[in-house]
Amino acid sequence: MKNWVTCVLGATLIAGAGGARAAQLCTGIYGVDTGAMKLARVIGHPPQLLMATPSDCRPNENGCRGLVTLRPGTLVMTFQSAEGFVCVEAAPEGGRRRWGWLPKTNLPLGQAQPSASPKSWVGQWSGQGYNEISISLEGGGTLHGEGYAEAGPHDNPRFAGFEGTGASSKGEVVFQGDDHSGCHVRIIKFGAQIAVMDNAKCGPMTRMSGFYRRASDTPAPKGSVVGRG
Repeated sequence: MKNWVTCVLGATLIAGAGGARAAQLCTGIYGVDTGAMKLARVIGHPPQLLMATPSDCRPNENGCRGLVTLRPGTLVMTFQSAEGFVCVEAAPEGGRRRWGWLPKTNLPLGQAQPSASPKSWVGQWSGQGYNEISISLEGGGTLHGEGYAEAGPHDNPRFAGFEGTGASSKGEVVFQGDDHSGCHVRIIKFGAQIAVMDNAKCGPMTRMSGFYRRASDTPAPKGSVVGRG
Protein backbone atom coordinates (compact mmCIF):
# COMPACT_ATOMS: atom_id res chain seq x y z
CA MET A 1 0.00 0.00 0.00
CA LYS A 2 2.81 2.35 0.94
CA ASN A 3 4.60 1.72 -2.35
CA TRP A 4 1.37 2.33 -4.31
CA VAL A 5 0.83 5.68 -2.54
CA THR A 6 4.45 6.62 -3.17
CA CYS A 7 4.09 5.84 -6.89
CA VAL A 8 0.87 7.83 -7.19
CA LEU A 9 2.37 10.79 -5.34
CA GLY A 10 5.49 10.66 -7.50
CA ALA A 11 3.43 10.57 -10.69
CA THR A 12 1.35 13.50 -9.45
CA LEU A 13 4.45 15.55 -8.69
CA ILE A 14 5.95 14.78 -12.10
CA ALA A 15 2.69 15.70 -13.85
CA GLY A 16 2.49 18.89 -11.80
CA ALA A 17 6.05 19.82 -12.70
CA GLY A 18 5.34 19.14 -16.36
CA GLY A 19 2.27 21.36 -16.20
CA ALA A 20 4.30 24.12 -14.54
CA ARG A 21 6.95 23.90 -17.25
CA ALA A 22 4.26 24.03 -19.94
CA ALA A 23 2.74 27.12 -18.30
CA GLN A 24 6.17 28.77 -18.42
CA LEU A 25 6.70 28.05 -22.11
CA CYS A 26 6.09 31.22 -24.10
CA THR A 27 5.27 30.42 -27.73
CA GLY A 28 3.65 33.80 -28.44
CA ILE A 29 1.37 33.97 -31.43
CA TYR A 30 2.16 30.32 -32.24
CA GLY A 31 0.33 29.01 -29.18
CA VAL A 32 -3.06 27.31 -29.53
CA ASP A 33 -5.23 29.18 -27.01
CA THR A 34 -6.61 31.80 -29.37
CA GLY A 35 -8.89 33.21 -26.67
CA ALA A 36 -5.88 34.27 -24.57
CA MET A 37 -4.58 36.73 -27.18
CA LYS A 38 -5.07 40.40 -26.26
CA LEU A 39 -3.72 43.75 -27.46
CA ALA A 40 -1.52 45.93 -25.22
CA ARG A 41 1.11 48.64 -25.39
CA VAL A 42 4.35 48.53 -23.40
CA ILE A 43 4.65 51.18 -20.66
CA GLY A 44 7.39 52.31 -18.29
CA HIS A 45 11.06 53.27 -18.65
CA PRO A 46 13.71 52.33 -19.61
CA PRO A 47 13.22 49.98 -22.60
CA GLN A 48 12.39 46.47 -21.41
CA LEU A 49 14.29 43.29 -22.17
CA LEU A 50 12.14 40.30 -23.12
CA MET A 51 13.19 37.25 -21.14
CA ALA A 52 13.29 33.60 -22.21
CA THR A 53 11.83 32.53 -18.83
CA PRO A 54 9.32 34.20 -16.47
CA SER A 55 12.03 35.43 -14.09
CA ASP A 56 13.60 38.68 -12.98
CA CYS A 57 17.11 37.24 -13.21
CA ARG A 58 19.83 39.02 -15.14
CA PRO A 59 20.11 38.14 -18.87
CA ASN A 60 23.12 35.81 -18.39
CA GLU A 61 22.44 34.57 -14.87
CA ASN A 62 21.75 30.85 -14.31
CA GLY A 63 20.87 30.30 -17.97
CA CYS A 64 18.39 33.18 -18.03
CA ARG A 65 18.83 35.04 -21.30
CA GLY A 66 17.35 38.17 -22.76
CA LEU A 67 15.86 38.00 -26.24
CA VAL A 68 15.17 41.50 -27.53
CA THR A 69 14.41 44.94 -26.12
CA LEU A 70 11.00 46.61 -26.44
CA ARG A 71 10.68 50.38 -26.11
CA PRO A 72 7.81 52.06 -24.25
CA GLY A 73 4.86 52.49 -26.59
CA THR A 74 5.58 49.29 -28.55
CA LEU A 75 2.39 47.48 -29.52
CA VAL A 76 2.31 43.82 -28.46
CA MET A 77 -0.04 40.87 -28.29
CA THR A 78 -0.23 39.32 -24.82
CA PHE A 79 -0.89 35.67 -23.95
CA GLN A 80 -0.60 33.63 -20.72
CA SER A 81 0.96 34.88 -17.49
CA ALA A 82 3.26 33.23 -14.94
CA GLU A 83 5.01 34.43 -11.79
CA GLY A 84 4.35 38.12 -12.38
CA PHE A 85 5.34 38.00 -16.05
CA VAL A 86 3.28 37.94 -19.26
CA CYS A 87 4.11 36.15 -22.51
CA VAL A 88 4.08 38.75 -25.28
CA GLU A 89 4.96 39.08 -28.95
CA ALA A 90 5.62 42.21 -30.98
CA ALA A 91 5.55 42.45 -34.77
CA PRO A 92 8.69 41.09 -36.46
CA GLU A 93 11.59 43.46 -37.01
CA GLY A 94 14.08 42.82 -39.77
CA GLY A 95 12.34 39.54 -40.52
CA ARG A 96 12.94 38.22 -36.98
CA ARG A 97 10.30 37.35 -34.40
CA ARG A 98 10.23 39.30 -31.12
CA TRP A 99 8.63 37.33 -28.28
CA GLY A 100 9.27 36.42 -24.66
CA TRP A 101 8.33 37.27 -21.08
CA LEU A 102 7.68 40.84 -19.91
CA PRO A 103 6.93 41.98 -16.32
CA LYS A 104 3.22 42.66 -15.72
CA THR A 105 4.16 46.09 -14.41
CA ASN A 106 5.15 47.08 -17.96
CA LEU A 107 1.69 46.35 -19.35
CA PRO A 108 -1.43 48.46 -18.61
CA LEU A 109 -4.38 46.72 -16.98
CA GLY A 110 -7.71 46.45 -18.81
CA GLN A 111 -6.57 48.13 -22.03
CA ALA A 112 -9.48 48.03 -24.48
CA GLN A 113 -8.99 47.04 -28.09
CA PRO A 114 -9.88 49.80 -30.55
CA SER A 115 -13.07 49.24 -32.53
CA ALA A 116 -12.92 48.49 -36.24
CA SER A 117 -15.64 48.87 -38.85
CA PRO A 118 -16.39 45.89 -41.12
CA LYS A 119 -15.02 47.82 -44.14
CA SER A 120 -11.64 48.33 -42.44
CA TRP A 121 -10.92 44.59 -42.70
CA VAL A 122 -11.56 44.35 -46.43
CA GLY A 123 -8.57 43.62 -48.67
CA GLN A 124 -5.66 41.26 -49.15
CA TRP A 125 -3.19 40.73 -46.32
CA SER A 126 0.31 39.25 -46.59
CA GLY A 127 2.17 37.49 -43.78
CA GLN A 128 5.60 35.91 -43.59
CA GLY A 129 6.68 33.72 -46.45
CA TYR A 130 3.71 32.71 -48.61
CA ASN A 131 0.97 33.32 -46.06
CA GLU A 132 -2.00 35.20 -47.48
CA ILE A 133 -5.45 36.20 -46.22
CA SER A 134 -8.24 37.80 -48.23
CA ILE A 135 -11.25 39.39 -46.50
CA SER A 136 -14.38 40.60 -48.27
CA LEU A 137 -17.60 42.19 -47.04
CA GLU A 138 -20.89 40.42 -47.63
CA GLY A 139 -24.48 41.37 -46.91
CA GLY A 140 -25.48 42.46 -43.41
CA GLY A 141 -21.92 43.33 -42.44
CA THR A 142 -20.76 39.69 -42.53
CA LEU A 143 -17.09 39.20 -43.40
CA HIS A 144 -15.87 36.36 -45.60
CA GLY A 145 -12.30 35.23 -44.97
CA GLU A 146 -10.05 32.94 -46.94
CA GLY A 147 -6.48 32.12 -46.03
CA TYR A 148 -3.54 30.08 -47.25
CA ALA A 149 -0.21 29.21 -45.62
CA GLU A 150 2.71 27.27 -47.01
CA ALA A 151 6.07 26.37 -45.55
CA GLY A 152 8.95 24.12 -46.48
CA PRO A 153 10.71 23.37 -49.77
CA HIS A 154 9.01 23.28 -53.17
CA ASP A 155 9.31 19.50 -53.40
CA ASN A 156 7.86 18.85 -49.92
CA PRO A 157 5.68 21.78 -48.84
CA ARG A 158 3.36 21.92 -45.83
CA PHE A 159 -0.02 23.61 -46.21
CA ALA A 160 -2.67 25.22 -44.05
CA GLY A 161 -5.75 27.21 -44.92
CA PHE A 162 -9.27 28.24 -44.00
CA GLU A 163 -12.44 29.63 -45.49
CA GLY A 164 -15.36 30.90 -43.45
CA THR A 165 -17.44 33.83 -42.30
CA GLY A 166 -17.34 36.05 -39.22
CA ALA A 167 -18.41 39.39 -37.81
CA SER A 168 -16.29 42.33 -36.69
CA SER A 169 -16.61 43.04 -32.96
CA LYS A 170 -14.42 45.19 -30.70
CA GLY A 171 -11.48 45.26 -33.08
CA GLU A 172 -11.43 41.57 -33.87
CA VAL A 173 -13.03 38.91 -36.02
CA VAL A 174 -13.13 35.12 -35.68
CA PHE A 175 -13.48 32.93 -38.74
CA GLN A 176 -14.80 29.41 -38.30
CA GLY A 177 -13.74 27.02 -41.03
CA ASP A 178 -16.51 25.72 -43.28
CA ASP A 179 -15.22 22.12 -43.15
CA HIS A 180 -15.22 19.62 -40.27
CA SER A 181 -11.59 20.12 -39.23
CA GLY A 182 -12.43 22.32 -36.23
CA CYS A 183 -10.21 25.08 -37.63
CA HIS A 184 -10.83 28.58 -36.41
CA VAL A 185 -8.80 31.74 -36.88
CA ARG A 186 -8.87 34.79 -34.61
CA ILE A 187 -7.72 38.12 -36.04
CA ILE A 188 -7.12 41.34 -34.09
CA LYS A 189 -6.36 44.80 -35.48
CA PHE A 190 -2.73 45.59 -34.67
CA GLY A 191 -2.17 49.20 -35.71
CA ALA A 192 -1.93 49.17 -39.51
CA GLN A 193 -1.36 45.40 -39.42
CA ILE A 194 -3.44 42.45 -38.24
CA ALA A 195 -2.39 39.79 -35.72
CA VAL A 196 -3.59 36.33 -36.71
CA MET A 197 -3.73 33.23 -34.52
CA ASP A 198 -5.19 29.86 -35.45
CA ASN A 199 -5.89 26.89 -33.19
CA ALA A 200 -3.41 24.56 -34.95
CA LYS A 201 -6.26 22.71 -36.71
CA CYS A 202 -6.12 24.48 -40.08
CA GLY A 203 -3.53 22.25 -41.66
CA PRO A 204 -0.80 19.72 -40.85
CA MET A 205 2.60 20.97 -39.71
CA THR A 206 2.15 24.68 -40.51
CA ARG A 207 0.09 27.61 -39.28
CA MET A 208 -1.84 30.69 -40.40
CA SER A 209 -0.56 32.47 -37.27
CA GLY A 210 1.56 35.61 -37.55
CA PHE A 211 1.45 39.32 -38.33
CA TYR A 212 0.09 40.45 -41.69
CA ARG A 213 0.37 43.71 -43.63
CA ARG A 214 -2.21 45.01 -46.07
CA ALA A 215 -1.17 44.15 -49.64
CA SER A 216 -4.26 45.51 -51.41
CA ASP A 217 -7.53 47.25 -50.56
CA THR A 218 -9.31 44.90 -52.97
CA PRO A 219 -10.06 41.34 -51.80
CA ALA A 220 -9.04 38.46 -54.03
CA PRO A 221 -11.80 36.62 -55.89
CA LYS A 222 -13.17 33.76 -53.80
CA GLY A 223 -11.22 30.56 -54.29
CA SER A 224 -8.16 32.29 -55.74
CA VAL A 225 -5.94 32.47 -52.63
CA VAL A 226 -3.51 29.70 -53.59
CA GLY A 227 -0.03 30.87 -52.54
CA ARG A 228 3.08 30.43 -54.63
CA GLY A 229 3.15 28.82 -57.99
